Amino acid sequence: MKTLCDDPRAEPPSPPSPPADGECCESECGDACIWTDYYEARARYEQALAEWRARQREQ
Repeated sequence: MKTLCDDPRAEPPSPPSPPADGECCESECGDACIWTDYYEARARYEQALAEWRARQREQ
């Protein structure tokens, strides 16, 4: 079954926004850090972008 994400005409995914200045508490809170969340979202974005680009080449 095709989904909207499979539509080759779909727009590319949008990258996540990094935390704003002052959002990080600088307490090295590990997995709870907003930078950790950002880097995980960035990795998901990179994967989605690679998949989108592959669909564009298949057209």
